[in-house]
Amino acid sequence: MKKKVVKPRNSSVKKKIFLDFLILGVIIIIFSFAIYYSNPGLTGAAIYENQPGIADGNDTYIRNSSTLNFGSDTVLKLGVTAAGSEYRGLLQFNVSTIDSQDTLTSALVQTYISTLNTENITINAYRITSSWNESDSTWYKRNSTTNWISEGADYNELLLDSVIINESGKWYNFSILNAARGWVNGSYVNYGIILIPQSGTGNNNLTEIISSDYISDSSLRPKITIDHTSNAAPTIASISINSNLTNLKKVGEDVSFTIEWTDLESDNAQFFVCNSSSITTAGCEGSLFCNTSISSSSLQSCSYTILSSNNRTTNVWISACDAGNCSTPNATSFNMNHLPTVLVVAPNGGEIVNQSQGNYSIQFNETDSDSDKLFGAIYYGETQNSTTTLINGNLNFTQFCTDTDSDTSTTNNCTYSWNTTGLYGNYFLTIIANDSYHPSNDSSITNFSIVSLVDTTAPNITAQWIESGTIYSGKSVSIYANISESHISTVWFSINTTPQQNVTMSNTSRENYNGTFIASSPRTYQFKVYANDTTGNTNNSLTGQDFNVAKPTASPQGMLSPSTSAIYNTIKVTSQLNATDPLRDVYAYLYVSDGFTFLTDYSQNTNSGNYTSNQTKTTTWFVSTPSAEANYSLNVSFTDHYGNQWNSSNTYINVMQTADSRLLTLSGYPEVETSGGYFIEGFFTKGGVPENADSASIKIYDSIGSLIVGPVAMNNPSTGTYNYSYTVGASVNEGQWKTVVTATKSLVNYTANEFWKVVGGPFDVRDITIDNAAVNALQISAIVENTGGAVKDIAMAWNLTREDTGVALDSGADTFAVNPGSTRTYTITPSTTYVGQARITFLGTFSGTEKAGAYKTFSTTSSTTTPSGGTPTGGGGSSGGGGGGATVTTTEKATSASLNYEKEITLTKNIPKKVEVEVENTGTEKLTNITLTIQGLPEGEYNISPMLINSLSAGKKGVFEIEFTITDFIGEKQFKYLLKTNELEKEEDATLLILSIQDFFKSEIERLKTKIKELKGETDNEKIISEIKKCEDMLSEAEKSVEKEEFINAKDSLDKSKECIDVVEKKLERGTGIFKFPEINMPNITIIIAIVSIIVIIALLYYLYMIYKKLSVLAFFKREEISQKPTSISDLKKENFDSKLKNIEKKLGVEKYKTEVKSSEETDKKYQEAKSKENPEESSEKK
Repeated sequence: MKKKVVKPRNSSVKKKIFLDFLILGVIIIIFSFAIYYSNPGLTGAAIYENQPGIADGNDTYIRNSSTLNFGSDTVLKLGVTAAGSEYRGLLQFNVSTIDSQDTLTSALVQTYISTLNTENITINAYRITSSWNESDSTWYKRNSTTNWISEGADYNELLLDSVIINESGKWYNFSILNAARGWVNGSYVNYGIILIPQSGTGNNNLTEIISSDYISDSSLRPKITIDHTSNAAPTIASISINSNLTNLKKVGEDVSFTIEWTDLESDNAQFFVCNSSSITTAGCEGSLFCNTSISSSSLQSCSYTILSSNNRTTNVWISACDAGNCSTPNATSFNMNHLPTVLVVAPNGGEIVNQSQGNYSIQFNETDSDSDKLFGAIYYGETQNSTTTLINGNLNFTQFCTDTDSDTSTTNNCTYSWNTTGLYGNYFLTIIANDSYHPSNDSSITNFSIVSLVDTTAPNITAQWIESGTIYSGKSVSIYANISESHISTVWFSINTTPQQNVTMSNTSRENYNGTFIASSPRTYQFKVYANDTTGNTNNSLTGQDFNVAKPTASPQGMLSPSTSAIYNTIKVTSQLNATDPLRDVYAYLYVSDGFTFLTDYSQNTNSGNYTSNQTKTTTWFVSTPSAEANYSLNVSFTDHYGNQWNSSNTYINVMQTADSRLLTLSGYPEVETSGGYFIEGFFTKGGVPENADSASIKIYDSIGSLIVGPVAMNNPSTGTYNYSYTVGASVNEGQWKTVVTATKSLVNYTANEFWKVVGGPFDVRDITIDNAAVNALQISAIVENTGGAVKDIAMAWNLTREDTGVALDSGADTFAVNPGSTRTYTITPSTTYVGQARITFLGTFSGTEKAGAYKTFSTTSSTTTPSGGTPTGGGGSSGGGGGGATVTTTEKATSASLNYEKEITLTKNIPKKVEVEVENTGTEKLTNITLTIQGLPEGEYNISPMLINSLSAGKKGVFEIEFTITDFIGEKQFKYLLKTNELEKEEDATLLILSIQDFFKSEIERLKTKIKELKGETDNEKIISEIKKCEDMLSEAEKSVEKEEFINAKDSLDKSKECIDVVEKKLERGTGIFKFPEINMPNITIIIAIVSIIVIIALLYYLYMIYKKLSVLAFFKREEISQKPTSISDLKKENFDSKLKNIEKKLGVEKYKTEVKSSEETDKKYQEAKSKENPEESSEKK
């Protein structure tokens, strides 16, 4: 039998290998933690803990009225005893190893309560403000030589924390974050904290906490724990979303996310709104709803346009991020609504509905992707989507629709039974569906016919008449009629003017109708009343009735002009017209002989506008006399809109040349502004040759004839030439002034006159109001403002035109005075029969050169209109025959809007400025597709955002932001804001005032000072007032920079001040504006890192152990294989092994161990040598 050769492998070798691996793992852990604690910045966050002992601890307590020191006591007593002894605790910890640049997120002083002899006691913590010594401090002294400033220790009265202690044998924490921050960043010297029992705790309320001198269990000593980091993540303070279950947004509308965040390092930050919580500083790892840009503002907003793919409740996660890290994502949601869908199936166009066949079945489909229950209404009318006539206004679709699955998200078929008795005509059907949040509607594609009314009798006209009294041109005249008909359609009258007038009448009661027209030129006319019903039966059987139009009563009077004048002299001519009856659009024409010349701005045919009853107006002309001597006649003819004339009597003026051929002529400024300079020259000649007069004097009269200057002598710079300069005052009477120059030669006076204008400040025409849009009572008004310092005569012209073609409908003009610094409402009553979109334009002129104007588009309205010729289209017909007369109904929409904006915007060259224009829907209907454009400025000088506001519901507001940038102009620029929607258009005037850079900054500073003053008056909150003070400081820096002409610094300070003011305004809008949020500790990053490191190392050790175990198994099989091979080694007997092992066992101590190892090594060596001789190939493989 072959003997086995066994390799002697002791189990201690395996243990030794495993132990080596374990030691290596522990070394790696210790090394990792050593690196981390020596360099906490590697992770950005760290925890500082300090639990000092007897040697380095600094704590004691003090007792009132006692000079004893308790610094070595093992407990700190706190409270008030029954005898009135008060105990306070003093503690100080070393925090100097924390980097002064780090941000502290938490600071806790932890104390262990050893005894408590009351139910509870409240302990307050304060920051100590003076140094003290543990071994010397008493109630009176802070060290052996120095007293406390106040007995009982010096401390800041700002409370750090207040803790209620109600159980012994338990840890209690005091948060001292504000104090610790000051100690670390150097704001305060670290003198520690004092623990004081709250006043009013009662007698014998005493507790004891373990001190740093406690020996029995050092783990119970006071300790401080501070979380700090090189960069703290921003913290979200509040989130506001404008879409919730009570305010659902629909597809296409914007949902706004507004968050307020704080950052302990005051870093700039932004926020992301994402569809998952995976948010980094780079943004969302999933889908992004919206985000803001990096900003210093702590209140930011972004918006997301809702898509049809969004759910009723859409979950979002919001995180605020600075450059380094992000806050923990906040989970929230917004809510939206998908519009319901309704589809008209029948009648959808072309059907004929007749009640003789029974009720008609209206068919439609309804769906709602949100599975909402639907309600609605059904209407019919003469136009598509009309809601003129209600069929059923409270329709519960559940009662009329087949909903087998009880889910409106699937299409449901609906039927409604309609009784059409008494109806006749062509109509559209409109169905409105509402899911309690938003409506939608559908209408018939084309019209359908209802022939349920059988009527062959025309309306019965029982009387027609015209109002009594004198009818004159331009008068508004009423015509009346009595008509009986239960299904009346249209009532109108016609007048045989050229062209013929057809005026719709409206009913004042069931049978009484009336309509008005404007009487035309004087002559005899005829009117006739017509009526038709809904089935087209027309009554045109009445006989026309005559009436007369007379010429209005008016009389010219008071024509004035000089009776004599020199040749080439300027004279003033005036004439008056007194109107007993109202007159429309009157022109005054001054008839003169050839040779007379009219001065600029004084037309020979002058428009004097409209006249009211018993009004007298004066028309003025300035003309230059001819060169030919003669006695000339002058007269005036007044003509109104209808060709009526009123002629004045003649007046005469004798134009002659002096007998000695001497002539005085004048040449002066034709127009001067108030506070401006006036200059005039006179030329005295004889036979055309300059000659000096013996004297020359001047007199100046203002616009009301008061003598202002003179007589005073004129300057005589050269032969025959005289001149004079005069400075017009700032608050003089504006208008036409007169200069009279008199030259005296050889006791003969030669006189010449000159008229010139004094003009003042600007005026404005604005705020056009459509008082009444009905064509039979059209009335429009506008505001005229005089911003100058004197009375102004305004020549106002107006034009009413069609908006589509520009064709003139009516026009007129007036001249009137406006007092200084005041406004006047100017009202007109245009005449037109046109119904539709029209434009009214006002253009005011002052002094012939200054102009201001405004215009507005609107819809003229009427109940109905009929075709010309007196009879509506469509014949009478019998039952079922002949179509009904087509009736067009125009109803004024209940739409209006207002703009809120800065009327005057100050800015300077090359510095952009943003302003806001707020649009408010002041009507009752929704406004859609809202745009704002600017007229009067080049496109490169402004940018408007957004380009479009989709819609504004009634009462809602939207904001356009406009950035102006002017590069090459200083002065004023007038422009207009043009607001357009699908429903209306609106214009508003505004002004850009471009200043020098220094004046601009001064203007902005004054504007912001005013705003700060307003903000101060809106709050008494101390924190907000403190923030306003910061804004004021920034503004003061800007003001100082402007004074030094350091405009770059001024702009930076000004921008910061604006941002500061904006933040304060937004906080005031939300309420108190200041919220106090508790400190939020950062996650314990240290523990997380440690746990992860241990898990990784354990996994590594386990992996190595499994490899080792696997190798051991393989080695065992190898040994089994070896043991079965024959051997011929003769000198290695088993007995030798046994003998040596026994000898080793007999030895002791170190020698035994060394001998054992040596013997084992020798045995192993011999075994290997023998094996290699026996199996050389295997030995080679092993090597």
